Amino acid sequence: MKNFTKLLGIIALVAIIGFSFAACSSGGGDDSSSSSSSSSSSGGNGVLTITGILPELNGMYAYIEGAGDVYKGAIIGAVECNGPLIISSPRASGGSVTIPLWLYTIGKSDTPRYSGNGTFSAVTVRFSSTNEPGKVLPNRGQFIINSVTFSNGSATIPWSSGQYYSN
Repeated sequence: MKNFTKLLGIIALVAIIGFSFAACSSGGGDDSSSSSSSSSSSGGNGVLTITGILPELNGMYAYIEGAGDVYKGAIIGAVECNGPLIISSPRASGGSVTIPLWLYTIGKSDTPRYSGNGTFSAVTVRFSSTNEPGKVLPNRGQFIINSVTFSNGSATIPWSSGQYYSN
C-alpha cells in the first residue's frame, strides 16, 4: 500500500509538471475561480521572492513548474510563457530572486497572473544555467519549500525555509 501511495504521488507530480508546461500565457487576465489552496480575484501581480539564496545560484534562472491542484488552480512561476514553453525565467542576483506567478486551471483557456490568498504545499523552485526559448531547461538544482502562504498573490521567504538539492 505504501508503494502504491508513492506511485500515485509521483504520477500527480508528473501531471502537474506536464500541465504547467502547457499552461502559461504571457498576458494578464482575470480569473474568478477558487482553489482549495487559494482564492483568486481579478487581475494580479503575484510573485514569489526568495531571499538569502546561495551565492553560487546568482546568475541562474529560476522557475516553478507547478504547485497546487491543476483542477482547482495551480501556480506556475516564470516571466513569460507561451503554450507549452517557458519562454523566459527570472535571473537570481544579489542573493535573491523574484518569480512572477501565474494561475493554471485545467479546462480554462487562459492563464492569468496569480493574485490569491492561501497556502501551497511542496513548492519546487528549479534553477537552470540557461534560459533558451523552446528548450527544456536543464535542472541545475531544486529548492523545495514545504509550505508557502500568499497574500494578494505574493510571498517573500528566506532561503532557510526550504531545502536545496543540487544536481
